[in-house]
Amino acid sequence: MCETYMVGGLTAQYTSKVVILAGLSTALVVIALTVYAMKTNVPIEVFAAMSWVVCLAMLPIAIIGIFMALPILHTVYCVLGVLLYSLYLIIDTMYICGGKSLSGNNIQCSMDDYIVGALMLYLDIVMLFIYILRLFGNKD
Repeated sequence: MCETYMVGGLTAQYTSKVVILAGLSTALVVIALTVYAMKTNVPIEVFAAMSWVVCLAMLPIAIIGIFMALPILHTVYCVLGVLLYSLYLIIDTMYICGGKSLSGNNIQCSMDDYIVGALMLYLDIVMLFIYILRLFGNKD
């Protein structure tokens, strides 16, 4: 419930056109990444390694962005955020659908973990929306 208020307050700062465009972009990205995650044969560890690299790349940009308010740093940070949560969405979808591991075993959640899996997907989609919204900009 708190996250709903946070996202609502955040979207209230942007024009309605930008919010609708960010929502449609998020929906298209989520559909494309979900189809990719369900059809790919790439092991899940590859996406986990890529997400670790993107996370490490975001850290110095965030630290530099605190001291230097450059628009290009904000754009790069938002693009990396979209990439990071796109990778998380692929990882979580593969985890729910039973993704391949480097050891040849399927990694998947058990019957009791589907609620946790749905929450992981929800968080990935909301954060992807927030980063796309911040990337499009145009605050009121």
